[in-house]
Amino acid sequence: MLKMNLAYENIPKEEIELKTEELIKQADAVMVASPVPATPPVLPVRPQGQLATMLIRNKEDLVKVPKEFLRLVSDKDGNPLPEWIQCANLMNRPHKKVAIVGFADTRDQAPFDDLTWEIWGLNDLHTMLKRYDRWFDIHPRDNIEQDTNLMRNRGQTPPENIGLSGLRKLNVPVYMQDRFEDIPNSMKFPLAEVTSAFPMGKYMTNSISYMIALAILEGFEEISVYGVDMAVGTEYVNQRPSCEYWIGVAVGRGIKIYIPDASDLCKTRFMYGFEAEKQNAFNNKTRVMRGSMQERHRNIAAQEQQAHDARMQYEGAIGALNEIDKIWSNLDDKI
Repeated sequence: MLKMNLAYENIPKEEIELKTEELIKQADAVMVASPVPATPPVLPVRPQGQLATMLIRNKEDLVKVPKEFLRLVSDKDGNPLPEWIQCANLMNRPHKKVAIVGFADTRDQAPFDDLTWEIWGLNDLHTMLKRYDRWFDIHPRDNIEQDTNLMRNRGQTPPENIGLSGLRKLNVPVYMQDRFEDIPNSMKFPLAEVTSAFPMGKYMTNSISYMIALAILEGFEEISVYGVDMAVGTEYVNQRPSCEYWIGVAVGRGIKIYIPDASDLCKTRFMYGFEAEKQNAFNNKTRVMRGSMQERHRNIAAQEQQAHDARMQYEGAIGALNEIDKIWSNLDDKI
């Protein structure tokens, strides 16, 4: 341990300077001699498409794995880890950030060009995203094929790029209800692990909820949700509370959350109780506007009915003239 006498009032300045130089040299020697703590090597961010091919399905596959990756895909006994854990380990971004991307317009705001972010997409959206690291389609197989069977995408997306055919082409891990041999990169979504890890873990009413819950379980420090507005429609009204619940779980665990301003998730126009005056003023304004629009609608409907009646009268008159022409056609001076 280095010691310095702080009672330096009576010590000549030259001696203090010499002593200072000596202490600096001793400190430098101690710093050089101190061992540098060993840190695990930071692997580069895995490029899109390489991760799925490295997932180990059985013990025999371990021989194909480069040595530097063995600790990420197997346990201390040399057994393959569950695929979802392998996937989380192989991503290996120093600061774990994920952008979950849905179909709404705000999807274009996702950080596709920033490789420090993982991009997670779902369903048939892969035809619209410029980059993605993991994919999710947790619907039953028959439901996945529904749009294709009903030809809902005719003229929009080639059928071979959607449904199960589209999932077969993906070169990233594809989370599904089970592992399917005909979908090469499919892997079983860890449903039991996810739902048992949280209070009310089975409160899942949409795919985004499963994705957020998995991101929380994997220890992500930032979660952004793009393209998930859930603003209108009976289906979205039913699904939105679950999505907001999982966002709340993430916030409660200290995870940084970002939701675009254009999304209706976790938004309210007025705070209950404390902004009642504002809410009443807004409701009165919309009531007056609605009444005015309804009155105009009634007037236009009445005008349309009058126009319809007049049109029918003219059609009747034209028909009567046509009949007169037929009856008196023998008076045609051209005959």
